[in-house]
Amino acid sequence: MAVENIEGYEVIERRYLNPAYEYFFLRVAGDSMDLIAPEGSLVLIQKEDSIENGEIGIVLIDRQEATMKKVFIQQNIVTLLPMSTNRNHQIQVYDCEKTDIKIIGKAVKIIQQTDLVKAK
Repeated sequence: MAVENIEGYEVIERRYLNPAYEYFFLRVAGDSMDLIAPEGSLVLIQKEDSIENGEIGIVLIDRQEATMKKVFIQQNIVTLLPMSTNRNHQIQVYDCEKTDIKIIGKAVKIIQQTDLVKAK
């Protein structure tokens, strides 16, 4: 479920930011992307409504469920690929004519929980 809770603020190096975009951090919940972003990681998201095939994106499904996955788009078909050690996470395929799919943004930087602990 897509939930917005402001936990605080983080400092990020300017090289990860483009002044033409807005950004926010997302805290990872779950293990569907644990190969690159284990639970508890912070992900810097560049807000935009489009994404290149193969990029890691934040996608809102039917205005309720937000998920972070590797995204592939071909015409009206959106494929969301988990990157997980948990085999229960399967590829999700959506027809945009039947399901409301909205790209929220793309992952720019992933800060794993272990890196957060080291920095403090």
